[in-house]
Amino acid sequence: MKKLMAVLLVLSLLIGSAAVFAQAETTADAEAIELNWADFEELLKDESWAGDFFSFDEVAIKFYVPEMFLPVELDDEMREEGYIAYFMPEDETAGIGVQYIDAEIDDIDVYIEALKELGVTDVQKMMINGLTAVSYTNPDDEDVICLAMVTEKGYILEFAFSPVSDEGFLAVSTVMIASIQESED
Repeated sequence: MKKLMAVLLVLSLLIGSAAVFAQAETTADAEAIELNWADFEELLKDESWAGDFFSFDEVAIKFYVPEMFLPVELDDEMREEGYIAYFMPEDETAGIGVQYIDAEIDDIDVYIEALKELGVTDVQKMMINGLTAVSYTNPDDEDVICLAMVTEKGYILEFAFSPVSDEGFLAVSTVMIASIQESED
């Protein structure tokens, strides 16, 4: 378990430090940080992490959700805000929200520029299991890290993880981010 936590902490710091790298870059073509599920999968098996992949009906993407995170029933207001899933542990100390919003944007670089126009300064392009994404800190709440992807249909698929000030949760969120991939369906 110590080996897994050390690896996860290093990767969390890598993602968290993306803000520092992003501030040094001036273009959307900055080198992307790459994460691959294969790099995490064996560690999780060795450490006997319990969980399963969650697939979305709206988009052909899946991601690993540890069993401690339970799906929250979405109310009408959440659905209107574009949420397609939300997960929390029983004690409600953390949250993972997933939104799927029609933004009429089909290019990640256009989305990155839109984020910068909103005042987001810690934008980092990423490659996750072959999928282009962008990570950034929520400009309204620095305890929320977001990972967004642009679909061919012009939608934004966004994962938001909070609280990233909790190093343990940041490590778990890193595993979840690294697991995002196309579903076979």
